[in-house]
Amino acid sequence: MSNANYPVNSAGSAAFAATVSAFVFAFLVPICSADGIIQPAIVAVLAGIFAEMLRRHTVRKLVASLNATDADAFLDVYINGAQVGTIASIDAISLKLDALRDPRNYAAQFVNIIGVAGRGTLAALILVPLMLFWTYVVSAWISPASLQAAVSMIARLQPADLARVALQILYIAQIVFMLVIASSLTFGVDLGLANVFRNAVHRRIRLKINCASDGTLHFVPATRTVGRIQPA
Repeated sequence: MSNANYPVNSAGSAAFAATVSAFVFAFLVPICSADGIIQPAIVAVLAGIFAEMLRRHTVRKLVASLNATDADAFLDVYINGAQVGTIASIDAISLKLDALRDPRNYAAQFVNIIGVAGRGTLAALILVPLMLFWTYVVSAWISPASLQAAVSMIARLQPADLARVALQILYIAQIVFMLVIASSLTFGVDLGLANVFRNAVHRRIRLKINCASDGTLHFVPATRTVGRIQPA
């Protein structure tokens, strides 16, 4: 078969890197506000460049795999452990490349990430006041004198001091936010994070093999009588 190529979309690459940079910058600015915006801007730009390099590396690997795959190679498609059809290996790889080429998937993935960040922020806004309240309750129980002294000090705060206290509360909220996101990724707390590209590929594969069933999708090489199930 002739070697496949994957044309580089310079405008799309720039838009992707810029969007990633904007996300990272928006997250870092509150944390690094005391140091100005130069440092978070540099980190954000580097993050955008790295993300684009990683995306291109993934594309190059898929193109190389497409060029190296035999046109007669097929994959059995399994959904929830049951075989539902067969697809050519080159078609499966091509569908993955198509998903990476579709700008709607990038937009949907960014919207999904914004939604996750919004739900994480909401959780932090709920948890931080609860933490402060229970800290107050425990302090009143353990050391009433120390709590009374702290309350008296807070009552004498000046506007500039209030700004510093607000900044400290913001730092606490950001730490809680990061813990919420980490809990979602590590312990499976559902904040709605989805792999839009994988879902798009699975949807196209189901359409390709005329299968309406939804669920966990796996491939097994059709040329093997016994094969280990491979994640799609």
